[in-house]
Amino acid sequence: MKKGLSNNQLKLIAMLTMTADHVGLMLLPHIPVLRLVGRLAFPVYAYMIAEGCRHTGSMPRYLGGIAILAAVCQGVYFFAMGSVYQSIMVTFSLSILLIWLLQTALRKQTVLNWLAAAAGIAAAGHVVRRITAGVA
Repeated sequence: MKKGLSNNQLKLIAMLTMTADHVGLMLLPHIPVLRLVGRLAFPVYAYMIAEGCRHTGSMPRYLGGIAILAAVCQGVYFFAMGSVYQSIMVTFSLSILLIWLLQTALRKQTVLNWLAAAAGIAAAGHVVRRITAGVA
């Protein structure tokens, strides 16, 4: 018998906690526990993205699907909030791209692939520095 939660159970938990977070942000900001519960969604979704990268049969198709979802979510967010603040789906799309660059560099072992992976890592590091400095 398999122990632990299935991927579908994890997705359901992430969806429910994300919904609690969004309700706490938009409708019930005076109930901070909703935002606290909502913080459980990100690590679960990040884990599922990593699992998707590990098990996909086509990284370009997987990246494309998530990137299209990111564009739709970003459009809806801009329309609803009037903000260009980055959707987490954009972050996940960029994460998939970085994983793909690293996997390709490890598999092909060419200078060009290693340069592309290094550029991706440098760009990610730059973004992290800007976010932690409160600039982004």
